[in-house]
Amino acid sequence: MLRLELALYPRHVYYLWMLEGAAAADWPAVWEQLRALGDVVALIDAAVVFHRHQLETAVQVALSRHLAGRGRARHLHTEVVFALAAHRKINEGLRLVGVAAATRRVLGVAVDASEDALEKLQRILRDAGAVSRDDGPDEAAFFRRLREDADLQRIEQLYGVRPRAEAVCTLIAASGVAR
Repeated sequence: MLRLELALYPRHVYYLWMLEGAAAADWPAVWEQLRALGDVVALIDAAVVFHRHQLETAVQVALSRHLAGRGRARHLHTEVVFALAAHRKINEGLRLVGVAAATRRVLGVAVDASEDALEKLQRILRDAGAVSRDDGPDEAAFFRRLREDADLQRIEQLYGVRPRAEAVCTLIAASGVAR
């Protein structure tokens, strides 16, 4: 699991990990268990994330909306999913970026999670049979793997531009201002 600090919010951190395995076929059941913990994690289809800046921009936009009380959702982690979907309607954003039964690789994002919440989260995922593809503290390897496994065609359809970090980040940031 990676622990990263947010550049625009230095007192806030987020944790990332990649999950795949037997549990992927049953994400709806896993999600129900995670929801019982409260607002502790966003589960994102890893195929639509290709760059660290794309993900960090979405987390910062979501945190900004949440702290300002202008979020489209009641929960910070749902805002992360909406921010990543940039300009999409709520249901459409969840469908395009969120986790579905057919999802095979899931990116977990936890913003400002307590150690207790992280332990409970990991236990639920481990019990469900999810395999963590963790490169430990090797941030470069983690994001290189995300980039290699990304579905560039889906990303282009999602954002309407070629998958370049600066273009996608601009769209995500603009969606945060427009709402």
